[in-house]
Amino acid sequence: MSNAPGLSFRRRAGFLLATVGRRTEAAWGGFLRSRGMTNAEFAALAVLVDGSASQVELARQLAIDARNAGATVGRLRERGWLSSEADTADRRRVVLTLTPEGRRAWDGLQSELRGSHSDYFSVLDETERTELERLLNKLNDAHVGHG
Repeated sequence: MSNAPGLSFRRRAGFLLATVGRRTEAAWGGFLRSRGMTNAEFAALAVLVDGSASQVELARQLAIDARNAGATVGRLRERGWLSSEADTADRRRVVLTLTPEGRRAWDGLQSELRGSHSDYFSVLDETERTELERLLNKLNDAHVGHG
């Protein structure tokens, strides 16, 4: 449908994803700021909760330049939520891992999010939300590292 003749550019997938992305990031930003956290810090925790990663791998998952990930990594390390150690197989590679404190912070945020009454996606029913997540994951997975 996005290639339908006469369909306004503002109704096409790319424009909508960018617009909805900005709105979603702003909504998340407000929630996170009230808890003393940035979007980048939350996103880094979301990646690292699934396992260790190098700063380059973390940046690839976040679709940012690896140099820009350094400040976020530093702030998480200062909070005691992140540890970093040289990889035993490749001493040039630094492995980032959530600390127990970082895991507790993540779990606390997840608990708050589950209990939230103002859900940005509440206009979608469960089937629609599942389909949206499936399609967004398909797009994201196809483009990770192609930033």
